[in-house]
Amino acid sequence: MTIRPLGATDVVACAEILLSLPLWQRYGTTRQDALALFTRAASGTARVAERGGRVAGFVVYSLRGTFDHSGYVRAIGVGAGDQGRGVGSLLMDAAEQEILAQGPNVFLLVSADNAAARRFYERRSYREVGEIPDYVGPGLTEILYRKTTGPIGRG
Repeated sequence: MTIRPLGATDVVACAEILLSLPLWQRYGTTRQDALALFTRAASGTARVAERGGRVAGFVVYSLRGTFDHSGYVRAIGVGAGDQGRGVGSLLMDAAEQEILAQGPNVFLLVSADNAAARRFYERRSYREVGEIPDYVGPGLTEILYRKTTGPIGRG
């Protein structure tokens, strides 16, 4: 398994993984939306997990995406055949390493009814800090999670 920067040649494979995930289907994500997300991500902070020459998963994040001070994980996904094999953990390790090198906080949103994802992040020391109802769509509540090594400080 190799974790590497997401490149332009990975856009379609990442979009296909995202569109195959029930969460993103429920959000009404279109192929055009997915392709646009990964096209933008290919020139920014994003990583893919590659196994045997194919993309097994992705993570898209910002170093200063939350309150203009803290890192934000925008999207993570692992293909169905690679789930439960540590791919998501390796992708999060890569994103967190880069984010936490820039500042002490990582934020992300998790769908309130996605119990498996919530357990995954809680095992990684993320803590729930609030709810955002109707953010992604009507009747959909997102939970804001934070992983921290301390306050942002002022310098």
